[in-house]
Amino acid sequence: MAAVVAIWSSLPVQAQTDLEPAAPVQPGRLIQDTAAAPPLTVGGKFHYRILSLFGPRDLIGLAVGAGIATGFEVPEEWGRGGSGYGLQYANGFGIALTRQAFAWGLDSAFHEDPRYFPSEEHGFIPRMKNVFKQVLICKDDEGRDTVAYGRLVSAFAAAQVAGAWQPPSTRGFGNGLERGAIILAADGTISLVQEFIPFMRPGSLRHRHRSYGPPSP
Repeated sequence: MAAVVAIWSSLPVQAQTDLEPAAPVQPGRLIQDTAAAPPLTVGGKFHYRILSLFGPRDLIGLAVGAGIATGFEVPEEWGRGGSGYGLQYANGFGIALTRQAFAWGLDSAFHEDPRYFPSEEHGFIPRMKNVFKQVLICKDDEGRDTVAYGRLVSAFAAAQVAGAWQPPSTRGFGNGLERGAIILAADGTISLVQEFIPFMRPGSLRHRHRSYGPPSP
């Protein structure tokens, strides 16, 4: 339950960075038939991550998550009351800050696009497949499929770094793995919301439109 704070604070916001395309974007092989948008520059990715940390939705979510964790007294060493809530809030913000820093560096280094690209297929099952795929796979800056190293590594790295300030009951390596898995589950949840509720998407992906360039063979 201590990791619930990480869930709320790490959910990506709908960063609206409508930049000029640096190269044609083409659908990938596994996450094809999705909406397309101009790729983000390194600066655009930094802006996305800043909004993912300080956006109103994330700060509110962090406050709610800290309240839930305090109510359940997990970890028990932090207790309840104002002091316990303060520790939970600081814990959640620390995880979020660490996660976004790792993610921005990895997104930039591996030329990955951190946004969720909604499906342009019809039907519940194809769209759900798109949600699940994009937990593990993302598009690179040219629209090709790639393993989502930025998302995956940042989730588990931040979860393990958090052990540095966790009390003994939640400091272990296994606890870190649990926190990381919950963060990824939260990523999948926000992707699900974006898939089926268009106004929750970034402005550049809010409406269905043609892809940049033809599909890859």
